[in-house]
Amino acid sequence: DAEKFCLRLLEIPNIESRMKMYLLKFTLFDQLEDLKKVVQAHTMAVHEVKMSRSFLMLLRSTLVLGNYLNHGTRLGGALGYRMSVLSKLKDVRCTDSSNTNLLEYIVRMAVKNRPDSKSLSDEVPHAVSKEIQTSLQDVVSHLSAIECSLMDAKYELTAPSQDVKVDMGLVPAADADGEPRVRVEIVADAYYDVMTAFVEESTALKNDLMEAVEKCKKSFSEMVSYFGENPAALQSESEFWQVIASVALAYKDVYNAVTKEMREEAEKEKWKQKRAKIKAMAALGGAGVSYKPAEYKRSGYNCPIHDEPVRYEKWEAKELAAEGVGEKDDDDGAAADAAANGKGPPAPEPIVNL
Repeated sequence: DAEKFCLRLLEIPNIESRMKMYLLKFTLFDQLEDLKKVVQAHTMAVHEVKMSRSFLMLLRSTLVLGNYLNHGTRLGGALGYRMSVLSKLKDVRCTDSSNTNLLEYIVRMAVKNRPDSKSLSDEVPHAVSKEIQTSLQDVVSHLSAIECSLMDAKYELTAPSQDVKVDMGLVPAADADGEPRVRVEIVADAYYDVMTAFVEESTALKNDLMEAVEKCKKSFSEMVSYFGENPAALQSESEFWQVIASVALAYKDVYNAVTKEMREEAEKEKWKQKRAKIKAMAALGGAGVSYKPAEYKRSGYNCPIHDEPVRYEKWEAKELAAEGVGEKDDDDGAAADAAANGKGPPAPEPIVNL
């Protein structure tokens, strides 16, 4: 079967050129789609960085703290700084035992002053994506290679056709000049129609993508100038995006640690208030109190903060009244009597170990 297949392939005119054309057809659209994702990532990253509140706060805080730390020196009173300084914030640390770096201090202040703030990586997701690692220069190089391939394909389609079937067994006698004549048979083939449509469609997509690259380059240059940098001084867009990505990832680690710490502190404070409330009500003899399962009940009845057994929580009468629960301890006493006489459910256990 393999031999027969090879023999049939040999019957196809210009088989090597056709195989190359079909290989281009099967892979070109995927290449263009990947390049399109890269251009879209660059375009969205430019917009996200300019609109990011966390990034603007980071720039402003870095300038203020830098001038404060350098007050009285030649570096104090600066009007700005190079963007590459941001990647060094985590290397500036306190001299005390806390060993807090400057980036951690800035993030902590930002979260405390604005609890609804987001992590920098959440506000600029495209700036830390894998697509942004491919520069626009690389995209242009790929598009140039694709353009050369399409030009070769177009030449193959416009070259003199060799789609003929030569039967050497039917060669007639030589003509008057002595040259042998060849009888040929035209073979019906849709190859040229299919490949011509493919080349036209691919060329249009390539041109659209090239225009998108030029627009993205212009937007990037405007953004870099907006932040006070010189676009011509950058070797490529990757130099800028590497700084943003490193800062965003470091910001994310600090942000997660700070927000986790603040949540734990808030939960501790909430438990302290509940414990104080329960103890104050217990000191009054439990008047106007009913039993209700604790809101933060855990398996084994252990408090997650203080690791103490907590089984029930006292609720004030006015809160229970809104829920339709008895307001007096007399109700609890009646329930206990009914349970003792076998006429009702067992009475709840008392509060223990508070």
